[in-house]
Amino acid sequence: MQMKCTAVLAALLLVGCVGHMAVGMQLLVDPKNPLRATGNGTAFDISSVLKYPALTTGPGFNPPIYKYHFDPHGLDCDNQGKAVVCQDADFPRNCGHPDSAIWMLHQMSPLKLTILYVNGFNWRATNMTFVEDPKQTKTQFNFVSESPYLQYNFVVSGSDVGKIMHHLDDAHLRHNATNVY
Repeated sequence: MQMKCTAVLAALLLVGCVGHMAVGMQLLVDPKNPLRATGNGTAFDISSVLKYPALTTGPGFNPPIYKYHFDPHGLDCDNQGKAVVCQDADFPRNCGHPDSAIWMLHQMSPLKLTILYVNGFNWRATNMTFVEDPKQTKTQFNFVSESPYLQYNFVVSGSDVGKIMHHLDDAHLRHNATNVY
């Protein structure tokens, strides 16, 4: 009997954990504008949340502080081609291509979405998380963490992050809405 109860509790715990991890909806990236995606009648546009290219820093090895330049349009990262994030360390590293973006909406209120950019130098990837924080009046762009040689994690947070979401039935967006791709 105890074995059955343990198995049932383990199954419930697993379902509960998986249920929380699997929340999200993939958004459709606008092929003409890498700063915009849509999903379920809603447009998301990150063009005005930061001034691009945006710059932040994070801990490094040599030098002790690395610089990270972020531009969703893509920027020149030395001889490594167009990059969304260019890490300025001992030499510039492409941390993801603009044409590889995968947008995921995690919650609408307060807004939380992530954009994963892949195919950087030696498989490097960038995970950019946008979080609406009504208490934070100034938008901030921060380095969060790094899985060395693999993935770089950043967060853009502030009250203005909520302004990147617009329902497509809004009058001002009807005129500018991109056709179905």
